Amino acid sequence: MESNRIEELDFARVIAMISVIVIHVTSTYVNYNSNIVVLGMNIAFILNQLSRFAVPLFILLSGVSLGLSKSHAGTRQFLSNRMIKIGFPYLLWSLIYILYNIHSDLSAWSFELCLKTLLLGQAAPHLYFIIIIMQLYVLFPFLKRWVVSSPYKSLFVSFIISYGIQKLFYFLKFDLNLIPKFIHPYLWILFPTWIFYFVMGLILTNNRLIYVRKIASQNSITIILVTLLFACMYTVESRVTNSLDSIKAPLDIYVPLMFVFCFSAWNYVGQFRVVRVVTRFLAKHSMTMYFEHILVLYFFRRIPLFGQGMLGMLLLLFVVFIISCLLAIPL
Repeated sequence: MESNRIEELDFARVIAMISVIVIHVTSTYVNYNSNIVVLGMNIAFILNQLSRFAVPLFILLSGVSLGLSKSHAGTRQFLSNRMIKIGFPYLLWSLIYILYNIHSDLSAWSFELCLKTLLLGQAAPHLYFIIIIMQLYVLFPFLKRWVVSSPYKSLFVSFIISYGIQKLFYFLKFDLNLIPKFIHPYLWILFPTWIFYFVMGLILTNNRLIYVRKIASQNSITIILVTLLFACMYTVESRVTNSLDSIKAPLDIYVPLMFVFCFSAWNYVGQFRVVRVVTRFLAKHSMTMYFEHILVLYFFRRIPLFGQGMLGMLLLLFVVFIISCLLAIPL
């Protein structure tokens, strides 16, 4: 099974990409007063939390794609190819965002600050994902051998690592600080926080991916309903615990459910030619849209129309998505 021919994976990639846009558009609206409130949550809060599977799902899909790759290139060639494919666009877009950030206060920036910004993925709020992926690319040859030799052990160990970090991160809310302070700012970009999703992706390949497709096909309605129910529970839990970030233990369930959900949902939406065409287009340009959508958001967020409550937020979401699609065509 070649990854670029599996339409369900393209669909999952598109869902993850759209969800990233939803997270960033809604992030400044989650505390807005609204006439439409469900259990104390406005529409922005609900959409924001329903979409929190996005980055972990992207990481899982990266593992699947690499696990399905038939390339026989050596480690050095593999890393070189991957760094060119993702490293150059990252540098370009980071510089674009840095220039955007310094246009009003050039004196506040220095070479050292720019270099630190590049190394930590801080030029824009979404670029930390690229730093994570680069680390996992470096580790991929080792992780691949580990998964092949001990698939269940590797999944269990990686789960313990990521789950442990997630719980330690959660304990910070109760002033129970068990994480060295110098690590706090870097939890978002350090690979151990996310390694469980990548290893899971490496495991869910070939015969296991065929099995996922079979299970999703035979139990589509059940999987869709269970996923939607868990998504609602996840959102309520976020409200109750006031834990809105993406470093959360419940995502260890939510992300795999969304992965299988995409296979199940494709059994229905994939029957329509227009959906298949749109999915192929968006999947092809998903990385470009990932890089550019924050710049589009920065531009349109300044327009007063989009600051008018939940309706303004929904209009902004629509505009950012459409403009990002249009800009991705020539790039």
